[in-house]
Amino acid sequence: MNVGDTFESFSQYSLGTSLKGASYRFYDEVSNTPDITVVSGLAYPRWDNVWRERETRTIERSAFGSRLKYNFTPDFFAGANLVVSDDDKRIRTTDPLYNNMVYSLDMEYRPIPGLTLRTESAFNDTKLSVQEGADYKINHGYAHKVEAIGDGGPSRASLEYERIAPDFQTLLGSATPDREKAKAKWRYRYSKTFSLTTGFLWFRNNLEHQRAFTTHNYKPEAGITVKRLFDRQYSTADISYKFDRKYGGTTSASNHITNFGYRDRFGIFDSETNVGYTLYNTKNRVIDSREYTYNTMLSSRHTLENAS
Repeated sequence: MNVGDTFESFSQYSLGTSLKGASYRFYDEVSNTPDITVVSGLAYPRWDNVWRERETRTIERSAFGSRLKYNFTPDFFAGANLVVSDDDKRIRTTDPLYNNMVYSLDMEYRPIPGLTLRTESAFNDTKLSVQEGADYKINHGYAHKVEAIGDGGPSRASLEYERIAPDFQTLLGSATPDREKAKAKWRYRYSKTFSLTTGFLWFRNNLEHQRAFTTHNYKPEAGITVKRLFDRQYSTADISYKFDRKYGGTTSASNHITNFGYRDRFGIFDSETNVGYTLYNTKNRVIDSREYTYNTMLSSRHTLENAS
C-alpha cells in the first residue's frame, strides 16, 4: 500500500499519470494469483493544488483506477484496465469539464527468444460540458495498437501500427485523437564500433472523413554511429539525416534535417559538439529558409574526499 504521491502505470491508453492519493497492490508470485492493483486520488501536479491556493488553483480532477493482470505462462500475460476520472469546480466559466471512463485490454507475448509482441485495445465513454451552463455531450471512441520487437544478434527491429478514433479521450493516459500511424525502425550493429540505424514514420488524420481534407506525414530517417574514432577510447561520432514530408489541402512542405555530433574526453573534460543544417521547403515558397545550429559543451566531474 502506498499513500501520498502515487504513480501506477497501467497501460498507455488507460493510466500513466501520478495521483495525490493511495494505491494498493495484491500479488502472490509463488501461487501465481492474479496481480490486482487499485488506485484512487486527485490528478493534481502539486500538493498546494489540493487546498486550492489562489495562485495555483486548478480544476479538481478525481480519479479511480483498477488493473487485473494475469501471467498465463512465463512468456504471456494479459491485463484488463478500468480508469474513471471526474472534473469539478471550474476556475473560469469557459473551462471544460470532463467525466471520462476508459477501459482497455493489453497483452504481451514472447513466442520465441528475441521476439516480443504487444497489443492494446481501449474504449472510452466521455461526457463533456464545454462551459458553465452547457449540457454534457457524450462521445465514444476507440484506440488500437499493435507492436512487434525483434532483438536478436546484431540487429534490433521494431514495427508498430496504431489507430485512434477522433472521439477517443484519455485524460490520465496518452493518446493523440484522430490519428492512424505506422512506424518501423531497424538498428544493425556491424561491429563493436560501427552501427547503422534506419527508420520510417507515417501518420494521417481525418479517419472518419470529418474534415475537409486529410493531412499525410512521411518521415524517413537514417543514421550512422562510429565509436573509437581516430583510435580514441572515448570518442563517438554520429551523423543522421531526416526527411519530413507533409501535405494535405493547401499544405505542402518538404524539410531536410541533417545533424552531426561528436563526443570525446580530453584530459579532465568531457566534450560534446553538435552541428545541424535544416532546409525548409514549402509549396509556392511560402516559407523557404535554411537554418544552421551548432553548440559545444564542456563538462568535468570530480569526487572530493570527506571533509570534517
